[in-house]
Amino acid sequence: MAKQTAAQKAKAKAATAAKATQAQKAPATAPATTGAPVAQAPATTGATTQPTPAPAPSTELVIDVTPSLIDQAIAFSMGELADEAQAQAAFDLWDGMGCEALPPKLAVAIFDCAHHQGPKVCERLLGKVDITRHDGEYDIIANDQGDLDHILRDFLAWRLRRYAFTAAAATKMLEWSQHILALQALDIIEPEETTQA
Repeated sequence: MAKQTAAQKAKAKAATAAKATQAQKAPATAPATTGAPVAQAPATTGATTQPTPAPAPSTELVIDVTPSLIDQAIAFSMGELADEAQAQAAFDLWDGMGCEALPPKLAVAIFDCAHHQGPKVCERLLGKVDITRHDGEYDIIANDQGDLDHILRDFLAWRLRRYAFTAAAATKMLEWSQHILALQALDIIEPEETTQA
């Protein structure tokens, strides 16, 4: 049996969520009967009253699901995906950039850069902060979280510098800067690791 990547699992999860959303938006058909007795209104003289139905028990199932890392990256970088083709492109970009094997915040930053500035520019900017990639694996020299934070900050600074030298900088620089600052401040919810017995 072939092993699914996390991106493929996230894609399947997104498709299931889209179907559930469509089912919720669909018009309701006949109400479900629960077998609960119907409460009768008190008898009044001279007027006819209709029986008042008992409130139906809630059938909503609320599940608190932590979004996957790729879901968080897509939500930040791309917002709502309009169609299946965009979703597939996002998953392909995530896999192509090798984001699954990276520390969470750096993974989102690299995905965002590859989406907005292109994969080749992203690779060049990673080289500026001494992150290299050989045979699909990243070589990151970081001893602790402080080093990773420093690498991320430098990477985002190089992104801003790159933006500053583009033709649209005069009109778009404020928007781009705000996006980069929001990325730096982004709180990543790390998905819980699942273990199988």
